[in-house]
Amino acid sequence: MKAIRIEQPGTGFRPQTLQALPPSYNYVGAFLTFRCPYHCHYCINRFHGKEVLAYDEIPGKAWISFFERVDGRDVPITLQGGEPGLHPDFLEIIKGISPYHHVDILTNLAFNLENFVREIDPEMINRDAPYAPIRVSYHPSQFTLDQVTKRILYLQNAGFRVGLYGVTHPAQMKQIEHARAVCNDLGIDFRT
Repeated sequence: MKAIRIEQPGTGFRPQTLQALPPSYNYVGAFLTFRCPYHCHYCINRFHGKEVLAYDEIPGKAWISFFERVDGRDVPITLQGGEPGLHPDFLEIIKGISPYHHVDILTNLAFNLENFVREIDPEMINRDAPYAPIRVSYHPSQFTLDQVTKRILYLQNAGFRVGLYGVTHPAQMKQIEHARAVCNDLGIDFRT
């Protein structure tokens, strides 16, 4: 396997020989962090009564170096967590991998949107796909619909494709149906 020498990880020097993603893979999720400001009782990151999984976070340069060496075909890299926007190198990771991969973000938008809009060009993320590349999870027990729709509209007005996704948990079905109607009126793609 012949590859060009990488002086420092995450510097934009992509190896000539890439590790191919297996053909059966149709999803790649990178859990950047398990940190999250919310405490949903149905969270997938809660195990064995623990509040949240706790692991050391991989530095942004290591994420970038890894994804520089992967041939992902057209499978997007989904940055997720916890809340991926809480990773200290979140913006640098997007900038570093977007030249090589489609980037999706699975988020609750609990991060600094002003910095995000200032630093990230929508073209780094937007693409023609049957769903929005920024998918916001709606947790009615943790924040109001008004709070999250204002944040989504802010991103949409900045040129990003954003959708709101509800969890059809029995305890929140009324809120989910209300959110669907409100989002329809606001022009926000809402799905469950």
